[in-house]
Amino acid sequence: MDSSREKYPNVIVDTNIIVSAFLSSKEDTATVLVLKRIYKREVNIYYSDEILDEYIDVLNREKFKFDKSEIKTFIDFVIKHGHKEKPKEIKESLIDIKDKPFYELVEFLKDKKAILVTGNIKHFPKKDYIVTPNDYIISF
Repeated sequence: MDSSREKYPNVIVDTNIIVSAFLSSKEDTATVLVLKRIYKREVNIYYSDEILDEYIDVLNREKFKFDKSEIKTFIDFVIKHGHKEKPKEIKESLIDIKDKPFYELVEFLKDKKAILVTGNIKHFPKKDYIVTPNDYIISF
């Protein structure tokens, strides 16, 4: 990683945070502020192939009616500026199996002090590096 980026937090962002930010009509909600930090490159965003696939799948769901150019901008940004990793599989079971790629990645990046930002905090084991968007904005 570029050493000039080391001062920025390493984050994994759950899809529900992106969806909530896209849906929000307010500029100051925690999810929108997380998205702004991503776009301003005030964080180092990490992802895996599975996470990127989920972003693409969920953001393109017809029920959301998100602007295709907004989706493309986000996905292109993550690919260009994010850090792609291939985490090891974890045998630990979670409430929602769809959360597994996010949990595997945050566990894989423990040495880099990565933080998982999620709106589904109760779906994950209680760990200080798995936080809500509100806690993330306040604490990091």
